[in-house]
Amino acid sequence: MIHAVTLEKRPKPPGFVGGALRVARVAPFRVLRGRRLLGLALFAFVPVLLVLLMRVEGEPRGLGVRMFVDMTTNLHLTGIFQVVLLFLGAAAIGDDIDDGTILYQRLRPLRRGSIVWGRYLACALSGAVLLAPATVALYVAQLADRGVDALLESAPILLTVLWIVVLASLAYSAVFVLLSLLFRRAVLIGLGLTIGWEVLVSRSVPSNAALGTVSFHLRSILWHSTSEGKELGRAMEPFEEAGLIPTPTASAVGLLVAALVLVTAASVVFGRKELKEQPGDA
Repeated sequence: MIHAVTLEKRPKPPGFVGGALRVARVAPFRVLRGRRLLGLALFAFVPVLLVLLMRVEGEPRGLGVRMFVDMTTNLHLTGIFQVVLLFLGAAAIGDDIDDGTILYQRLRPLRRGSIVWGRYLACALSGAVLLAPATVALYVAQLADRGVDALLESAPILLTVLWIVVLASLAYSAVFVLLSLLFRRAVLIGLGLTIGWEVLVSRSVPSNAALGTVSFHLRSILWHSTSEGKELGRAMEPFEEAGLIPTPTASAVGLLVAALVLVTAASVVFGRKELKEQPGDA
């Protein structure tokens, strides 16, 4: 007697969005691990360590929220954010291409665009997870000695800086993920881009070129949104006189649109990229 066997249907492959979210849930554990996690975390907390060292050495207590805004402008927005997100963006897909594990994606029913978007979201999330606590720690280190009232009174400034952290994570992750797909030496090229473009151009003689940098828009948002930012951000005054400073809304929307365009471009590049059988040949 022959019994009919009912075969279970093969699970339906996830759609574009579902695939991207599936990758995004797993990728942070690959990007943030081992020495990279420790090194980037220590680097992100450098400003906090500087404040603590000044306290140990008996230096004056500083200027509270003004010093917080000043250190955010001159350290976070001019180096720390870029470097942390550069290493995360370069590793988001580049690690798997270099060691050949990206080939296993062929065995999964995922579109290449979903992989790129998932890794991008993971990179942005990982960056925010590293940078937001470091920002809050710097804020507390600068104002804790003044009491809870001072912390609460200046909380809107902290929220503004945390919003800038989110925008920086989204924008820089898009830049560096695309960079990692275009060049083998993405970290070195990214460092050159950070120093030569993001730092020098955004703070040099006023010109429209500054509008093409992420850091200029981030500093513009801080400059517009806080009185301390206006007082300390003297480098922005020539740009204001030249009529080159956009509104905070325009800067935020511009960064989000730019991120969308760059990740879409990264999806196209990855879709056309030939994956070699030998690790490191891609």
